[in-house]
Amino acid sequence: MLFAPADSLAPTYFASARARCAPLSALAGGGLARRFHSWFGRSGRRYVCSVFSVHDHAAMETLSGYSEALVLTVRSDAQGQSALLSLDETGSIPELFWNSERLAGLRQSGASEIHVHLMAETAEARRAVTADILAQFGH
Repeated sequence: MLFAPADSLAPTYFASARARCAPLSALAGGGLARRFHSWFGRSGRRYVCSVFSVHDHAAMETLSGYSEALVLTVRSDAQGQSALLSLDETGSIPELFWNSERLAGLRQSGASEIHVHLMAETAEARRAVTADILAQFGH
């Protein structure tokens, strides 16, 4: 686990959702709009993620093959507000993450989406993205 709020399962709600995360405006109104999301780091950089429902079992099975990915576990409400529950890295043996009790606990606590960032190809790049995003939360 790279990040979880102090209560470990308590969501971190955003004072301004647009300042920290947002759907991709280029896809607004289209069929792909709900499949992609951007998270913004303190630096102003944008990190595009693919979005998957935690209830989409086929997607969860496919994701179990993605190693060295950043995974943001999110609770979204009906108004489109997002709460970051955790930010993790799948590591070199992704099955350990995807089948973990921790991820199961996040699902049970209300996680509704998994946001996956695959563009950070090295350990150093993943640490930099993680630090940049978490800097928005004072971590």
